[in-house]
Amino acid sequence: HTLDILEKVFINIFSCKDFDEERVIRFTEDWFEGEIVNKLLIRRL
Repeated sequence: HTLDILEKVFINIFSCKDFDEERVIRFTEDWFEGEIVNKLLIRRL
């Protein structure tokens, strides 16, 4: 989701498979040139 007026991007990442969360966060920060990152990881059992 984007909020152009505030120059913000909100990203939700879902997967049924395991993945390296830190790798995904780094990639996303680099891709969007993020300066401030807030994250919440929810693991479903």
